[in-house]
Amino acid sequence: MTDPAALTATAAAAAIRRKELSCRELLEAFLVRIEKSSVNAVVTVDAERARDRATELDKAAARDNWLGPLHGLPFTVKDAIATADVRTTSGAIELRDHVPVRDATAVARLWQAGGILLGKTNTPAWCGDVETFNEVFGTTRNPWAPERTSGGSSGGSAAAVATNLSAFDLATDIGGSLRIPSAFCGTFALKPTFGIVPADGYLDTADGGDYELDMNVLGPITRSAADLRLLLDVLTRTGLPEPGWTGLSGLRVAVWPSDPLAPPDPGTAAALDRVAALLAGAGARLTGAHPTLGPVHEAFLTCLRAETALSHPDGPAVDTRDWLRALRVRARQRAAWEEWFESVDLLLCPVTPVVAFPHDQRGASREREITAPDGTVRLGSSLTVWTGIASSLYLPAAAVPAGRTADGLPVAVQVIGPRLADRAVVRAAEAISLLAGSGR
Repeated sequence: MTDPAALTATAAAAAIRRKELSCRELLEAFLVRIEKSSVNAVVTVDAERARDRATELDKAAARDNWLGPLHGLPFTVKDAIATADVRTTSGAIELRDHVPVRDATAVARLWQAGGILLGKTNTPAWCGDVETFNEVFGTTRNPWAPERTSGGSSGGSAAAVATNLSAFDLATDIGGSLRIPSAFCGTFALKPTFGIVPADGYLDTADGGDYELDMNVLGPITRSAADLRLLLDVLTRTGLPEPGWTGLSGLRVAVWPSDPLAPPDPGTAAALDRVAALLAGAGARLTGAHPTLGPVHEAFLTCLRAETALSHPDGPAVDTRDWLRALRVRARQRAAWEEWFESVDLLLCPVTPVVAFPHDQRGASREREITAPDGTVRLGSSLTVWTGIASSLYLPAAAVPAGRTADGLPVAVQVIGPRLADRAVVRAAEAISLLAGSGR
């Protein structure tokens, strides 16, 4: 067998079921890779307990006693999500020695399905940056270009999965934290419909974790779209509808390639054009119609600042009246977009306007600027223009690898669906992956 750590979660689970691969063999393959890795993605390793768990699972497998669909799969968890008896810091000095007493509900569901907690992945302090770095663990580097960012705030998660350090990662996303790092590192990510995956255990402050933030979700980062489907079934307890379509022929796809708020760079634009052409060639019905982005983005930014005010008190203050107005705008926009989705099945758009950029950790991320091929981009607002759509409107969205730029950097597209159409979004991600040759 090839390196078992390079298998997708779906393939590894199948190999374990066929008894071609033991849980312990798979675990040891990941531990070896973590030891040799230079990207600084996995910052806490729980090796001995993981070995004990793998041994127990191998004994159960020998009796054909399978715990669940993840039986024997070692996984990592973003360091901002509570894991019982395993250090969880949220990248903050205040929590550098913090050890939770219970798992987040989503982590517990992965355990119950047979998963093996391998360790924790790096995040910026309090998940508050598009770069992944902190005073506790340092900087996580992009697997394909170490001088560039892995994204944020789930940069450690995406870098770990991209470099085969775990079968998959459970991370968070309030404004793009699953999708942006996945776009930069070449992995798949699913931001579920808001509310269908429990989001307790998220440590946005030293006393956080026992409540759920508006817009924030927990979701998977994987090496294939099929893995997203596997994990969606494990993480949710909601009866999600199956898509009303099986093939791409006749599928109604709105293509939104650019917007004045965040025009994509040439590599991103080319990838989106290529995917759109592939979908059209497979029989999808494309349209360029789409709602207005401005109201969604402005309301999203206001609510994001309000939601992160406790964890980032140095940020711009949000007046209570402005926050309430933004909530009203978002409610009206959700209704408008729900009506719009009656005429289309899915939306195809960029994840970010740029590919991974050189490290820049000066000051607050909202005040940094990078020079992209199409001009200057302000990270604090422009980088989340496209991801903020699904966050603000509570919609499911997937980041799907779509190839590489001329200089070898990963580039991705984003698929957004109507509320609770998570299965349709994942099925579309699988189809695009096959067409674009971007999956494993």
